Amino acid sequence: DPFDCRIPKNFYMLDTDEKIWEYCEIMERRLGSMLKELNININQKKLALFKRIKNNPELVQREHEEEMIPNQDKYYGIFSLGTNWKNILMWSHYAAYHKGFCVGFDEEILRNSAKFDKAGIVEYLNDFPDIDPRKDFIEVSFIQTNTKAKKWEYENEYRMLFNYYPKEATKEDRIVKISDDCYSEITVGLNFPEVDIPEIKEIANKK
Repeated sequence: DPFDCRIPKNFYMLDTDEKIWEYCEIMERRLGSMLKELNININQKKLALFKRIKNNPELVQREHEEEMIPNQDKYYGIFSLGTNWKNILMWSHYAAYHKGFCVGFDEEILRNSAKFDKAGIVEYLNDFPDIDPRKDFIEVSFIQTNTKAKKWEYENEYRMLFNYYPKEATKEDRIVKISDDCYSEITVGLNFPEVDIPEIKEIANKK
């Protein structure tokens, strides 16, 4: 899905001086200590940000979107799961037309394994939400990662999320080792090769 995790903040929602200034104060609280370390005048920086948003919201919006997409690719990780193993379309799309298999996890054990920053179901909407830039960072990131277009609703997706920031995630970082106690079941597809069933059983018994 090329639109997945591509919901930007909407800076056009900062349509009054009060809203713009509130956003600037939020950014001061978020970045103030870093600016002090760099000997940057916080009040001047805040005033400059206010003027930029007020005078040229189009530019601010464009710059935000240009920065957001690569940053999400660098710093976010998503472990995608489905909540309905009986979904025929999912077997067709993700399990080699029913020739594959489905691994079931214990959601509570997996969620509490300390490997993930947050988890939750995906919300499917006809229209993507407008995200107020003043919203809490965690709330914004969750909306961005856990909102998809209505057409994908058949997936019934449940996501577990990683935030690698400020370190850019490598391929090795994105490999997650899941302990055996997280596994609950393995379901083979309708067209799964019978010759491979003994191996699957052996793996299941070990897990």
